[in-house]
Amino acid sequence: QELGVLLDGVLDTNAALTGVTVKNNRGRGIWAQGLLGTMGAPKLASLAVPATSAAKHTAVIAPIKPFKALVSHCGIFDTRAMGYSTEELWFTDWENGGSVFSKPANYEIFNPLLHADQWRLPMLVIHGDKDFRVPLTQGIGSFTACQSKGIESKYLRFPDENHWVLKPQNSMQWHSEVFGWLEKHTGGGR
Repeated sequence: QELGVLLDGVLDTNAALTGVTVKNNRGRGIWAQGLLGTMGAPKLASLAVPATSAAKHTAVIAPIKPFKALVSHCGIFDTRAMGYSTEELWFTDWENGGSVFSKPANYEIFNPLLHADQWRLPMLVIHGDKDFRVPLTQGIGSFTACQSKGIESKYLRFPDENHWVLKPQNSMQWHSEVFGWLEKHTGGGR
């Protein structure tokens, strides 16, 4: 049985890929086909390409290939622009080992923007207009990259939400769209 995996806010590649093989109720390892990650899906999409500038992480790139679709909730498309535009600098600086001024090369290592030309997986992109942690332009960038390449993609925008989808009606729509997307691309675990 194949499953979709939910990763909540995982940006670290090794930690994210730990969730790739999950256990079913009989204790056997299985591969996931759909991946949903808050902030991480564009980065994971970037890892689903051959190791070029990311040679030190070559070993963790291969397991991405079993995925059939991605869901990006408030995903980061351009790590460098993120370093200049987020209102939450601590996370960006911590993830990249310093500020965009002191460690600019670190912001390019896994910058999804630099690998978008190699993206292949369908992606549902979700973003809230009031998200100042991951500005709206990051989600629009991921969606536009997919559209420009002819990759099946959908953009779900919440004008009245921030980084979290909190309003009951919006939450219902979020869940319906996400599970519908994963069902369409993974067969719902069947």
